Amino acid sequence: MTQYDILINFREIIRQRPLSILRFWEMPAGSKKNDELREHSLQSVICGILPMKAKYYLIAFLVFLLDHGTKWMVCAKLDPARPIDLIAGYLSFSYAENTGVAFGFFNTVESPWKPYLLGGLAVAAVVIILIYSARMPRDRILLHWALAVIAGGILGNLADRIFRGYVVDFIDFHIHETFHWPAFNVADSAITVGIALLLMDTIKNPPRDEAPAEPPAGVSQ
Repeated sequence: MTQYDILINFREIIRQRPLSILRFWEMPAGSKKNDELREHSLQSVICGILPMKAKYYLIAFLVFLLDHGTKWMVCAKLDPARPIDLIAGYLSFSYAENTGVAFGFFNTVESPWKPYLLGGLAVAAVVIILIYSARMPRDRILLHWALAVIAGGILGNLADRIFRGYVVDFIDFHIHETFHWPAFNVADSAITVGIALLLMDTIKNPPRDEAPAEPPAGVSQ
């Protein structure tokens, strides 16, 4: 059995039994195939499975870097009293501090528990994303991209809450004086794009209805 065959077989075991990565020693002994899988399991994980996931961690990290790079430039260069018009009457850069969630929601809510609650929800969301991503098939590329982009956005705003006590927003979309959308940032945009990708993946891969269970023999319907 080549090392490639070992990797393919080990991946199949992980796909069918996700927790087997933590208890590969439970595979029945005496089989040459299982002995080789057990011997090379850790190497297979490091050389095969993790690199496939690592690119999605990299995507999340790049979103995080882009978010904080733009926020750093805004804090360093943008005068809060002098917004910069990008498209006059429609789009501008305007410094804002947001203690709420994405797009300024709950920004006006005053509570000493709000930072801890929002921070805890952000941490819980990232943990759920990591667990969910690990359990999903690797061929669901759109799903993994969506989760990575969302995780990067959540972590970007979470870092702001931890180190600043608020989130820096600066993208200001409006239609002259008739409509004004709450200011947002790159992290908010990433979360929105990620949710859109999730919806696209759900449409592309609708949940399969389980076949109805057969009634026991002798039982009439």
